[in-house]
Amino acid sequence: MTDVIDHGFGTSPFLANEGISINRAESGFDSITLRYYGKTSEPKVYADLHFPTGSAVSGYSNMYVANVDIQQEGEQVWSFTVQAKGLLTTQAVKRTVTTKSQSYTTGPVTIPGGSAVAQAQGTYMNLSCVFNYVSLIPPDTDTRPQDAIAPAGSSLPTQPANPFASLPTTPIYNYPYGWLRLGLSSDQIPGAEVYMITEEWEYVYEYMPG
Repeated sequence: MTDVIDHGFGTSPFLANEGISINRAESGFDSITLRYYGKTSEPKVYADLHFPTGSAVSGYSNMYVANVDIQQEGEQVWSFTVQAKGLLTTQAVKRTVTTKSQSYTTGPVTIPGGSAVAQAQGTYMNLSCVFNYVSLIPPDTDTRPQDAIAPAGSSLPTQPANPFASLPTTPIYNYPYGWLRLGLSSDQIPGAEVYMITEEWEYVYEYMPG
């Protein structure tokens, strides 16, 4: 049975002075480290009681205990370094939107200056989006890319206009097209029903030059 005394640390873990370290990531998941002290003859039982894996961290929305490091500091005195991860923001979903250039080959075509060439390579900007969120249920991995919907609490960016405003002479059609979920990864906290989920989306235009 856990042995905790009333004086010194009290019946609950004592948070160390300057014992909180917060890492708020620009993208992806955030992390927080909290260092506690406790007096007990059974540190493993004490940790399981006060810092169970997968439990929510008090005062920090969407942060969950991932692991605890235990170290002896004195006679029946132990430090418990609690590491939690999730989202520190008040939003349920963290959304990151990026653009990147894509290349394509087309021809025959008349290039600027009036010269006709058999083939030319062009570039256009493509829009992508990444969602990071915490879920207490496993993600659905059977959904087809075109049937997926944005996570609850967030939304996809405004649909970009096709840079090829008019239909090319020899178009290449894409199907499916529109916003497509092209990747989904899930990192489960061991021993707990807590999942750190990342969804990767990309906007695919209906057609491109061939």
